[in-house]
Amino acid sequence: MSEDGQGWVWDELGQKLVGLKHRTPRASCNTTSLLSYRGNLSSGRKALRVHELDVELTWAATATASGMEGRTFTGLATVKFGGSEDGQDVVDVEVAVDPQCLNTLPEERQQLVKDVIYAVESMDAAIMVQLNDFLWNMEKRNRLHELDSNAVVAHTQVEEGPLPAPAGPTPAPMFPAPSFVPDMSPAFA
Repeated sequence: MSEDGQGWVWDELGQKLVGLKHRTPRASCNTTSLLSYRGNLSSGRKALRVHELDVELTWAATATASGMEGRTFTGLATVKFGGSEDGQDVVDVEVAVDPQCLNTLPEERQQLVKDVIYAVESMDAAIMVQLNDFLWNMEKRNRLHELDSNAVVAHTQVEEGPLPAPAGPTPAPMFPAPSFVPDMSPAFA
């Protein structure tokens, strides 16, 4: 893929995925930065295509459960986007909590960690919507590049010389005129 294509993908994924927010009854979370992306992205003559995509995002979550209000956690979310056996696109979110956050928790941390991980994992629907928007924007970009390349080709043809004049008058149609044409008799009257 060209550097231009890679830069566009990085910018577009950053715009779509960084800053997503989600709230559950026990935690609220948001994505904070895009660390990396990799996958099966291809670039043809005119188009970018995505077959599979792995994205690493950082996140922050704040516990809202009683007794732990305001405690903030950070971590890494790995988002895997790709097709499944039945041809449907699938988004899987794997969550890792920063070990330093875990070390500062009291012994009864297991339920709290599960609540935070659940909040981050349940962002999968919002992430899927944003990845869908990303794919549509990629299609729009491909179409614009296709139109631009066609415009350059058409412009080049005009510069090379005049277009040939049409040869003679346009021949009459071989079939009778349809009945809905004004001032003409019905075709099968």
